Amino acid sequence: LELVIPPSAMNRRAQIEVDGPNYLSRSWDLEGAQAPKRGYKLEAFHLPAGEYEIRATLFDVYGETSNRRKSLSVRERE
Repeated sequence: LELVIPPSAMNRRAQIEVDGPNYLSRSWDLEGAQAPKRGYKLEAFHLPAGEYEIRATLFDVYGETSNRRKSLSVRERE
């Protein structure tokens, strides 16, 4: 899973969460306008089969957030 966040003086922190049979989370402190434009990754290998919700959250200087959510279905390997 990867977030690509353009530099902005307002950006302070980013977080990715994977919620389902297993829970994973990763967050990064951002350097505002000095932050490089790059991807921030959470690697999730060998997730057990099940339904997951993926949440990406961006926190600004006021503590307010922007959110994106996606559903993910992982099937058992055959």
